[in-house]
Amino acid sequence: MSFLPSSGAVPAGWYPDPEAADVLRWWDGYRWTDDFAPPVIDPADSRNGYATASLVFGIIAVGFNLLFLPSVLALAFGGAGLGKARRMGEGRGMAIAGLVLGVVGVVLMIALIVIVVVVGIRSR
Repeated sequence: MSFLPSSGAVPAGWYPDPEAADVLRWWDGYRWTDDFAPPVIDPADSRNGYATASLVFGIIAVGFNLLFLPSVLALAFGGAGLGKARRMGEGRGMAIAGLVLGVVGVVLMIALIVIVVVVGIRSR
């Protein structure tokens, strides 16, 4: 067991374990105890930004799909968001919603192009 220099010089508290830097261990002011703190998870790491971006671009794709760009971005971020959701368990629903909205955006744009072409041909 590791000891800090000069007992009592360091106040009691949670410190990085000298044997495993990613774990916090209780220093009682004189020696290391067998108490370990649960791992701390950064809330920023628990979010799935790809899934969120997919959903946002999917919503934009349904309303304003200039050159298919929002749809393509929704599909790309949706795929990445699903991969991240498999690893961390967060954002699966948003990623799927973004993928679905991206596909709907593509279908709507194709339908709009077909309508414009058909109307243009008939008006000649």
